[in-house]
Amino acid sequence: MENWFLPYQASLVPSASSVLVLAPHPDDEVFGCGGCLALHRQRSELVHVLLLTNGDGGQSDQDYACQRLRESQAAAELLGYTLESLNHPDRHLDEAGFLMDTLEKIARERQVDLIYAPSPWEIHPDHFAAAQMALELLRRLPEEVRLATYEVGVPQRPNRLVDITSVRDQKRQAMHCFTSQLARQRYAEQVDALNVFRSYTLPPFVLASEALCVFGRQQLDLDPCSLHASEHQRALLQAAPQVRREMVLRQELDELQAQQLRMQETVQALQSERSTLQAGLKLTQEQLAGTEERLRITLQQVEKLAAQLQDMTWQHTEARQQVHSLNAQLHSLLQSSSWRITAPLRWLVNRWHGS
Repeated sequence: MENWFLPYQASLVPSASSVLVLAPHPDDEVFGCGGCLALHRQRSELVHVLLLTNGDGGQSDQDYACQRLRESQAAAELLGYTLESLNHPDRHLDEAGFLMDTLEKIARERQVDLIYAPSPWEIHPDHFAAAQMALELLRRLPEEVRLATYEVGVPQRPNRLVDITSVRDQKRQAMHCFTSQLARQRYAEQVDALNVFRSYTLPPFVLASEALCVFGRQQLDLDPCSLHASEHQRALLQAAPQVRREMVLRQELDELQAQQLRMQETVQALQSERSTLQAGLKLTQEQLAGTEERLRITLQQVEKLAAQLQDMTWQHTEARQQVHSLNAQLHSLLQSSSWRITAPLRWLVNRWHGS
């Protein structure tokens, strides 16, 4: 049940081809996620850090600001990433909304697919403002871009604990680059203790880890308030996956039942249509049988008439032959020179013409 609330398995650093880190002040990039940045560089992944403010403590002390920038540059050289400063006044990041276009331009030019930024649980005003800027930047970029929030001054509710045991010494060395800050507070010891504490739920071979909350724009759009929800709400939202799975399964079951009902209705409709088609087929077969019978009778009548016509043709031929024979006999008689034979015929002819 404990793993509803915290990961009990160590994770690898999130995969990325180009990483952008938003650091409210020079040092937050190392204190918050220096171990992850070292792991990214071990995999030859591009890492670029943006220092949002000059870190002058709100005192307009340029010498102090320059010293902090040099400390961040030394840590960047040690861990192997690139770095630039937007030089906004310290403790006034909540007034830097105009920087959003610059952040978006840099992210798009570098084809960033993973952003690191402070978590919205941070209480320092610049840290909280940087978190809000990161959320807005995530909404502006392509959907495949992910945001990984890190913790500095306030622990967050992580969904990933990255094992930084292999780069713990590198992070320690990088944290000691910030001599101006270590003179004020034992930040290096405290952050290292936090990283050790974050291994509490992990196997014993994990000596230190960094806590991240990794999500994409789709998750943010679906539940934009979850980052600020109460612990009880977050437990309900994030720490009970079996409840969500049950809800999904119930929805899928309801959908399957609805599909089954629709299929049954379709089958009934098809059976009804089949019965109609069978009745129509039977009627068509009966009509076809009647047509075949009438056709058979008609063919018999045609054959009978053809036989009669053939008989009449033979009779006509015989009659023509008889007429032709009689004509020949008459012609022979008319041409005969015998007085006894032709006298009566001549008398008939003359009589016929005389009349």
